Amino acid sequence: MWARRCGAPPRCPSRVRVVIQSCMTGTIGFVVWDHMAKLNMDNLDFRHQTKFHGDGPPIPLSRPVTCVSYWPLRTHNGYGRLKFWENWRKWGEYAWDPKTFIDTHACNVSLTWVSKYANQDCLDVNIPVHRLKDSVGFPLGDQSDVGMWNDVLYVYANMFLVLGLMNLVAFLVHDLALLHNVDKNYVLDWSGMNQGFPLLRNCPKMTGIPIALKLLSSSSLAAKPCGALLLIIAAAWSVVWFMFVLMPVMFCIFVAYPIRLSRFWTFLLLIFMGVWAMCMSVHQLVFLAEPNFRPRYALIWRAAGEHPVDLAEGAASSAAETAAKACFCGCTYVMSKHSHQKLLLIGLGVVFQSVLAALRCLKGLRRSQWANLMSVLFAIPVSVYAVEWKTPSEETVRHRSEGEPVQGESAFDPFALMDEQPESRFTTLTLRPEKAYDIDAGGRWKPLGIDRSIYGPEILGVKRGEWYIQPTEYLGCCGFPCLTGGYQAVMPESDPETEEDCSATEEASASQ
Repeated sequence: MWARRCGAPPRCPSRVRVVIQSCMTGTIGFVVWDHMAKLNMDNLDFRHQTKFHGDGPPIPLSRPVTCVSYWPLRTHNGYGRLKFWENWRKWGEYAWDPKTFIDTHACNVSLTWVSKYANQDCLDVNIPVHRLKDSVGFPLGDQSDVGMWNDVLYVYANMFLVLGLMNLVAFLVHDLALLHNVDKNYVLDWSGMNQGFPLLRNCPKMTGIPIALKLLSSSSLAAKPCGALLLIIAAAWSVVWFMFVLMPVMFCIFVAYPIRLSRFWTFLLLIFMGVWAMCMSVHQLVFLAEPNFRPRYALIWRAAGEHPVDLAEGAASSAAETAAKACFCGCTYVMSKHSHQKLLLIGLGVVFQSVLAALRCLKGLRRSQWANLMSVLFAIPVSVYAVEWKTPSEETVRHRSEGEPVQGESAFDPFALMDEQPESRFTTLTLRPEKAYDIDAGGRWKPLGIDRSIYGPEILGVKRGEWYIQPTEYLGCCGFPCLTGGYQAVMPESDPETEEDCSATEEASASQ
């Protein structure tokens, strides 16, 4: 390859590519976090402040504009111009008692700069565009519609950031270990996990699912309903147990044995991300079905302050007017329907990608010699399909019937089932090109015939006994064929029997 021709040492180009593409994989969690954490005015529904009642029309709610000297912004990059710890202190005051926070930081509504906004209603407020703040704020004012799930989107967002960083580290450790001459032999598969960490085999028992399945398979009629009920409870408990018990424990073990557990930890991490994204998607469905549960955030504008327009209007000389410059007004609105629809699609997309990536771990978990890199995906020629092979004893492979290709779908893994056979522990894979035509000593093409179905573009076809004229070419830059301007003619073999007759004639002539 070009990197090796430029003097790069062995395995170095592969390691560089693994690092780069692992970082690209980790950015998925960062992008999701950045989208969800940077909510702005575009995510709010300004049509009206409403109260939804079933399928009936929304009822407008009249609420006055709230004005305070400090309005905590709901964004990940700070709250205004105050220092970091000061921001957290003021957020704590707001979270502990919002009503007291409003009374403490209330603006003087008797001032002209404030009263022109404070006397308006949020249903029909008149706001100068240049005073709007792009970041939304915490809901202040009427707290009756702000529930405990108002900040749930930021919980999901911050967890996606953590999972993205952990995926990056897990992919790096796993793939770099596979590229190492020694460490590649220490990445454990499922058999190695059972031998090295025997206590992990008891994890399924802690979920209660084996007991429920045993009751369901019982011949007793009374045990089956109990088993079905227990299975529902155990399934719900399994999600909680997996996310809040197994994952923290496995993280601690992974920190102690990063190379040995890199593959198993990567698999668990991807499953966790898929479950987390599914929970977020279900939550968005709840928000779409019941608008009263949607998060509420505040649209904020500066009533007066350090703005070029304020300077143009002239600064007040009195202390009261100076204090009024630090006043922010705002109205609380629900999140719009299309915002939750986008988050639903993002969640489903993360679920899909997490499941696909987790399935790539299964080969290495079954048999370590069938492991693949997690961060790098290769281009596979369509001509590989249909994949047809048999066991060493020339029998049909497991999970396939006679005459059925092992892999006939061109969009799926061509190496499927190779790691799931009884002899997979002692087998490996060798890739090499296969000739469709051979050239004999006389320069004639001899069709070899390929004994499988070819789903890719057809190979050049020629007829026996006919001349085939083709332009001459040479391999240029990057392996691309380049024309020389000339032509060459080839004669395929007319018939295999003709070759045998010619060979017999030549042997007879030689003996004479």
